[in-house]
Amino acid sequence: MVFSKIIQAGIFIEIPVSPVDTAMQRVSALLEGGIQLIGIDIRHSEGLRIVKESASRFADRLIINADVVLDSDAARKAILAGADVVSTPYLIKDVLTTCNRYGKICIPGALTATEVLKALEWGANLVKLYPADLFGPGLLKAIKSPLPQANLMPSGGVNLDNMATWLRAGACAVVIDGKCGKTDEDDSMHFEEKISMHARQITKCFLDTTTSIQSQH
Repeated sequence: MVFSKIIQAGIFIEIPVSPVDTAMQRVSALLEGGIQLIGIDIRHSEGLRIVKESASRFADRLIINADVVLDSDAARKAILAGADVVSTPYLIKDVLTTCNRYGKICIPGALTATEVLKALEWGANLVKLYPADLFGPGLLKAIKSPLPQANLMPSGGVNLDNMATWLRAGACAVVIDGKCGKTDEDDSMHFEEKISMHARQITKCFLDTTTSIQSQH
């Protein structure tokens, strides 16, 4: 169910590091704009608290990805805090094993066809192409050629301007930096509205592009 929702929603927004209250405002604004998938960097002190609070407040509306998980202990803590998904910046077999043990989806990072193949052999349903901006959409298309069964999700440098290109290259989902909406004192009363507006633009682009791709097949 979680995997099918990821494929259907298609857009993970990375939540910037911030106090929990600010993060909750941002998550609420993203939901208002149609985003159903969020990523939270748990290396930072607030990360697990944001995961836990998001799961508590929005569990029925949101899929939470604990991002930049570097070992099995961090994976377990994230899962117990309420994460639906755990992702790594590169291949870490112990994290995949831990996620499988708890029945959670792990999205390992990879950059080559060999790494993607190994991730699939280790049981990954979805592989994060990271850092995606190092080689661009051409790399994703090249990897999909011998491995059409691989579900690839680019992360790093993906934005509203180039998201359609990634999707047309074969991405099944994307990760987008969520640093839209300033929190400056002069403008803080509008930042949630800006985030929701940006989220609506992103979701519209995703839906328009995927509909266009489907109509061509």
